[in-house]
Amino acid sequence: MKTISKFLGLPSLLLTLIAIFFKIQHYQGGNVLICIGGLGLVIYFGIYALNGSKFLLQGLERTTGIIAAASMILAILVLIFKTLKWEGSMYLAVLAEILIFFTGILIFFDSIKETDQSKQSLKTLIAFSWLVFLAILVSITF
Repeated sequence: MKTISKFLGLPSLLLTLIAIFFKIQHYQGGNVLICIGGLGLVIYFGIYALNGSKFLLQGLERTTGIIAAASMILAILVLIFKTLKWEGSMYLAVLAEILIFFTGILIFFDSIKETDQSKQSLKTLIAFSWLVFLAILVSITF
């Protein structure tokens, strides 16, 4: 999983961030870069959902990891669809927002179940971050 993160996840993330900069500055090639970087991230989160969730211990943790990866895939597809002004971006956005909300709630319940104090506070922070990400996504899409 580390090699996949190094050779697929990080370059795709950097390419997507550069593409967003290109789109903000109205440079040529921003759409192509967003498609390539976004599809790389979709592949990375798909691999994580299939293989990376095996390292999670509990059933709720594993389920939350898979749902979080699926919601990130949908959020990235929303970014691609909205950037290229393709049809169906609003439907994907609503589905992604529902999954992100559901993921935040699952992470919060998992943090309540956690017995280790440091892991509990970290999971609560992650749940709050997911809900803030949801608020940002809702404000951008509507």
